[in-house]
Amino acid sequence: MTNLLMISGDRSLAAGKQGAFHNTLSELRKHFDRIDVICPRVAVVRYDMSVFGNVFVHPSPWPVMFQSLWILHEGQRIARAHHPAIATVHEYAPFYNGLGARLLAKTTALPYLLEVMHVPGVPLASGIRERLYRWLTRMCIAWDARPALAVRVINEHQTPDFLVAAGVPREKLVHIPAFYIDFEVFKPQEAPK
Repeated sequence: MTNLLMISGDRSLAAGKQGAFHNTLSELRKHFDRIDVICPRVAVVRYDMSVFGNVFVHPSPWPVMFQSLWILHEGQRIARAHHPAIATVHEYAPFYNGLGARLLAKTTALPYLLEVMHVPGVPLASGIRERLYRWLTRMCIAWDARPALAVRVINEHQTPDFLVAAGVPREKLVHIPAFYIDFEVFKPQEAPK
């Protein structure tokens, strides 16, 4: 087995919550010797930043506007100490995770893949913030994805179609559904007859 670095915007694990990210890691940890998770700052920092014995959480001590620099700083330390084979990057506007991963890759040669779970405002924006983030994604995602090995998407059509239209090569997209969803509970409704 090997080590994995995850660059995430999900603060729930650092806050001690046991949501979807916790469930994902409860399974993913079985396939790696060690997983390090870099995430943004949380309001209340727990003392124990490890779960499952081999997952270690590294919340930033800095405001989110400096998150790219925290990813570079902490990522370099993790790379020297634990030699992850690859990094996964949960990416979304305003792209501080991808920028941090790009800087980290340039200084450590650590390969990474982007994970675009959804694009705010796609298929329909609910407000000005989602319209802004949709526009930012359209403008930046091709540049953001260029150095990544691949771009993971969790749906088959809306996100990939948007990313391709924004300039991400289709051959770079990899469809891997969210495996932590219980499909016995969450399933498409039958069409009315």
